[in-house]
Amino acid sequence: MTAAAADGSVVDAAAFTVGPGVNEPSIVQGAPATSPLRCASLLKPLYFWAAASQPAYRYRLDAWSALAEPAVTISANDSTVTIWETCGPDALLDGITELTGVHWASDPSAARSFGRVLIRADEVARAYAVLAVCARADEQVAGSLLGWMRQVPERQTFGARAAAARRLGVTPTDVAAKTGWFLDEDETALRTHAVTLTVTPDGAIRGTAVLTAVAVEETVRTEYATTYVHGEEVLPVHWEHAAETIARTTASLL
Repeated sequence: MTAAAADGSVVDAAAFTVGPGVNEPSIVQGAPATSPLRCASLLKPLYFWAAASQPAYRYRLDAWSALAEPAVTISANDSTVTIWETCGPDALLDGITELTGVHWASDPSAARSFGRVLIRADEVARAYAVLAVCARADEQVAGSLLGWMRQVPERQTFGARAAAARRLGVTPTDVAAKTGWFLDEDETALRTHAVTLTVTPDGAIRGTAVLTAVAVEETVRTEYATTYVHGEEVLPVHWEHAAETIARTTASLL
């Protein structure tokens, strides 16, 4: 599912299902996006999944966990920057490719940072589907990451978790979620993204990936730049401009 509004706003979305006893996900998507979007914080669990096997953390799971838990549960940037710089962007992105088969690259038009990786919804759905399959197979690192995704506070979910829970007939605490949100100084569109992962009562895994880029006026962009410090300060802006679309699209995908 991909849609572009007259003002340039974009919604790119995909869903996946992995049946009981099956490891290969079935991905559902409409027409591919015309161009990928920057990821914001959406990929943090995947970065840390890849980091766990890197030399800096392979035998230091406690140190890894101390960084990974806040990066996933509250989307902490500092700990993500630490592994991005310690492991190196190439190692992390190559590690994700080895784990999931999905390859991403950083936006060549901007400074290289963890939030500038260019993604598409079907790729995100596939990568998180593989993470969920590994967690179902009792892989320790994958299981920890999904557990922390279930602890992401509701204020950071933009309605995606609640929409998935209602549609699938489960409680919100059964739905793992991770979002990303940002508006950089060189952008005119507010990026708000959301992933959900749910193990349904029949043992299947259902998931969604919704990426949005909502065009906003210059006054919003100026105030955003002034307000942003760590990330949560600007959550109300993303709720106002993107949450309804993310919740509605998540529900429709399921």
